[in-house]
Amino acid sequence: MPIAPRYRKNPLQGDDLTKRPRQFFRAIAALREELQKVDPEMIIQFWHTSAPEIGNPKGLDDLINAATNATEFENLMEDFTEFKSGKTRYFQKFNITSSLEKLRDHFAIGKGKAAAEAFFRRHAERIGDETPFNHLGTVYRWDPEKTELVLVTPKWAQDLIWVGDNFFRLVDVPRAHELGAVASIKEMVNVKPTTLTALYGKNYRKFLIDRYYTGFVNIPGHFNYQQQIDRNGNIFYNKYFPFAHHDIRQGNWPYIEKLLRHIFGADPLPGGITTYDMALDYFQILLLYPTERLPVFAAFSPENTTGKSTLANLVIQIFGDNAVSVNAAEFQDKFNDSISSRLLVICDETLIDNDAGMDRLKNLVTAKQVLVNPKGLAKYTIDHFAKYWMFSNRPNMLKVVKYDERFWFRRISAIPKGDQIPDMEQLMASEIPAFLHFLRNRKLVTTKKPPVV
Repeated sequence: MPIAPRYRKNPLQGDDLTKRPRQFFRAIAALREELQKVDPEMIIQFWHTSAPEIGNPKGLDDLINAATNATEFENLMEDFTEFKSGKTRYFQKFNITSSLEKLRDHFAIGKGKAAAEAFFRRHAERIGDETPFNHLGTVYRWDPEKTELVLVTPKWAQDLIWVGDNFFRLVDVPRAHELGAVASIKEMVNVKPTTLTALYGKNYRKFLIDRYYTGFVNIPGHFNYQQQIDRNGNIFYNKYFPFAHHDIRQGNWPYIEKLLRHIFGADPLPGGITTYDMALDYFQILLLYPTERLPVFAAFSPENTTGKSTLANLVIQIFGDNAVSVNAAEFQDKFNDSISSRLLVICDETLIDNDAGMDRLKNLVTAKQVLVNPKGLAKYTIDHFAKYWMFSNRPNMLKVVKYDERFWFRRISAIPKGDQIPDMEQLMASEIPAFLHFLRNRKLVTTKKPPVV
């Protein structure tokens, strides 16, 4: 068991230095494709300025300005009329009519150590000796004593973490369940040491030392998020996922409002507010105060086309991998690792009509911590802030007494055929930045205001 290292930013989290050259390469490839559509017989070249004797000007305008006397300018104009590939006095010229491989080599954006070394030699002055740099996801460092490129962190380590005695890979797990705006959900999948040895060799651990964590924690946060939590030199991995929406801006959100008014109605409540106001409070607390307790939202309807699935898809689009849809069997599964650290758990086709199942749900609603039971691994305790939404076509889907403040029941009516909008989800998705702006600036109708995280 290694001692937890002092926290520092892993080089893999730095920018891939090939990003801009690859953008240039893709732009050139796209232009080449369009030109070939116009004339399939066209000879296409890419020229790069290369004139060290006059200061290596970067662009064409700089090159022309650098030709300060008549002779230089005449030589430059002559070079402009020469279309032979190769190195000329002022350019490096590539024929890219049939292949882009020479251009890929020129930018040094190919895969492997050889391409990375060519990239380093081209940009050595800016990168510097012994400075780790990211090349296509793999981190290298130039060793001046060995005069060679040394592997620091391979690309395969990017999605692996070492937690306690176990190794995990962050993966997108495909899901076939009907609820959910995405076809997969991010999960931490355990990877056995024997598998890592078979895939990456017996020395794989040395590449994961900087990705070692003492344990897991669950600390929600949408605007002050931390992936790694340091406590007295022990580094913990936060299982809560980063918030995906950063482009929050003022605007209108009529389609989201239309759905929310349909689902939650506008029934009058004490204090001059309505059920719609309470729904906005619910969303605002999810966004700004995710550690707060909220009641189970139980929606039922015997009809189809009620908007329940559309609502589920909306919140999954908003909260991403921190919201998950499950079926009744998955919800009651004893292996609860996939839902224990989520903000929102949406259960479709719910039917919990026994005391044991209801006791479990009530405990989850109020529990400050939960015992996580990952399949094949030791159990551990983690902070628990999940909110539960239960959907069904049965009014008796939950065995609840009439007045239980831990539950909010709504009977959802079918959306009239004339009011149904085929591309409703796409329209709402475009409104999410404006809706989030509204929630961040709206005043809660409830009085308790915990700290924003």
